[in-house]
Amino acid sequence: MFPIKLKDYTNGYWDAYYYSGNINNDHVDQFANIIARKKKVFNDSVLDVGAGHGYFLYAHGGEVMGLDNNAIAIDRAKLTFGVHIDELDVEDPFTMIQIQGTLKVKTVTLHHTIECFRTPVQTMKYLKTFADEYFHILVQKPTVTSLKPVNFCLFNVKTIEVLSDKIGCELVEFEQNEDYIEAVLSV
Repeated sequence: MFPIKLKDYTNGYWDAYYYSGNINNDHVDQFANIIARKKKVFNDSVLDVGAGHGYFLYAHGGEVMGLDNNAIAIDRAKLTFGVHIDELDVEDPFTMIQIQGTLKVKTVTLHHTIECFRTPVQTMKYLKTFADEYFHILVQKPTVTSLKPVNFCLFNVKTIEVLSDKIGCELVEFEQNEDYIEAVLSV
């Protein structure tokens, strides 16, 4: 097993990433383009899980809530973009059971987040209780150069279909290019 707690390991990686001041304003433009293309998915309340730097929240500008389990990321997002992100570890079953039923949004987004889940099926089942209509998933296609030490799962069209089935959703949109896979699941 791991010599240190997995959460300490992953937060150590992300702490270094966020401390580096690694802000890329091109990401705001990328999310703005996604929001414009997927208006039906993003035209109402959204919960952004793994909000990180706050790029999506800033680009959306509407009724968006963010969750992240890294305090440095949360502080950086507030400082850089003025967005609010709540600190919560969505992979902690005890926490998720406690907050089930306390929040409902139209769409739950997972942008470069799901590949970092150690238990994606269980975590997505918890997150499904918050979504009224959609999950929007954006993952980087796995390549030797794109993998990070915190990527526990790799996804392609087949694994997203399997995940969708296991959590009781329907895959309604799927797009991919040379870098990314984008999927919309209907709850």
